[in-house]
Formats: sequence, structure tokens, C-alpha cells
Amino acid sequence: MLGLSFKPETDDLRDAPSISIINELMSKGAHVRAYDPVARSNAKKILGGVDFGDTAYDTVSKTDAVLVTAEWGEFRELDLDRLKSLMKARSSLTEGIFTIQKE
Repeated sequence: MLGLSFKPETDDLRDAPSISIINELMSKGAHVRAYDPVARSNAKKILGGVDFGDTAYDTVSKTDAVLVTAEWGEFRELDLDRLKSLMKARSSLTEGIFTIQKE
């Protein structure tokens, strides 16, 4: 999961949809990796069992799916071909908010 904060460019996790999504995925047995440029330390306090990547690319490496849930400027600049090459074959990239724009 890329982006954890409720609002982009902050560490605010209040009412962040990412928290309930992660909890639901984990309740179904999913292994969750997450990355947020600022909210990582706050997220570690409330999301036990989640692995945190150091970068977006590191986080998506060998994953089955990627969900973008925060409107970080950094995510708009992702190299989608590189992202896809790091993921497992037949993986899925989904944005929960319209962040990634393919030209």
C-alpha cells in the first residue's frame, strides 16, 4: 500500500481509509507492505504486523497488488513501467484516489 495518511503531505492518520483497508486485508490473511513518506512512524504505532518499505519501489517489490491510497506528489512521479517490473507477474496496480496519471 502506498500512502497511509488521511491528507497528503502530512502524518495525519485520523480517519485514514488505509487503516481500515489494511486491517481488513490482514484479517483475511494478507501480508501487507506499506510506504508513506511522512506518516510511517505514526503508522508503526498502530499497525502491528505491517512491513514498512523505505521507498515506494522497495515496498512494491515482489508484491501481488499495489493500492495507492494517498495523494502524495511523489506518487504522481512514479515510473509505472519500473513499478510493474518490480511486481510479481500478473499483479494489479489500483489507485484509491486519482493520483497516478498516465500520459
